[in-house]
Amino acid sequence: MKNLFITPFLIFNLFFEVYSQLPNQILRMNRRKDDIVAAAGPKNVWATGAQASYNMISGEFADNFQSSGRVLLEILGPQKPNKGVFLMGNLSKVEGSNSEDITAKIRDIQQSTQGLNVALYPHYIWGDPLKKSITLYLSAGWKLNSFQDKNSEEKVYLHQFRLSPASIELTGFVGNEAQLPTTLTVEPAFSFLSKTKSFEVFGDTYSNFFGITTTLILPAGRGRGIIIEHLYSKDNPPTYKVGLMLTTVSLLNK
Repeated sequence: MKNLFITPFLIFNLFFEVYSQLPNQILRMNRRKDDIVAAAGPKNVWATGAQASYNMISGEFADNFQSSGRVLLEILGPQKPNKGVFLMGNLSKVEGSNSEDITAKIRDIQQSTQGLNVALYPHYIWGDPLKKSITLYLSAGWKLNSFQDKNSEEKVYLHQFRLSPASIELTGFVGNEAQLPTTLTVEPAFSFLSKTKSFEVFGDTYSNFFGITTTLILPAGRGRGIIIEHLYSKDNPPTYKVGLMLTTVSLLNK
């Protein structure tokens, strides 16, 4: 229960740190809309910021509550208005479920907002991401979650390679106050992990998990969005998640 109150505080504190310490590429902008789009990342204006969300499943509230913050770490190589490569990171609670229920642990691994991760996001955009656009992107990177050893009380750090080979994002229906678009993203992803470590966590060997995350973000005022998310998993029952997002990009766009 302690983590329920501490983790959101840390994440939203991170959000304000991100706003005040964004990379120079963003800070040097004249706050023109076109510039902000170029710095928003493969998921455009909702790419960076903080979110608090809840998995709509049975169980303890503290176990189903999530908070996370995503930051733009670096812009790699030459950038053009419609394509580029970004290095982005996500910060959330590393400790996963200690439940005997294997499905809860698999869900922690497959949800990108759970744990620490750093990934590359090459992307290509057709249209204006602040109005109507289609974005194709892939992502590849490292992810970390920790769990309790199945046969002891020792903590096991489960390092993963996360690969999303082909994702799509659609934007449109701009909010009048927020001046940010409604966004629909479909992201298939593979999570590859060590068989040895997976045996320590699950009591069985797994080499990978596959899931498809569909995310709808509705603008809800300046700097805010409502998240509705569905996770389809080959290895788990489906999971629905709802939450609130704060984005740094819309705050810059004043």
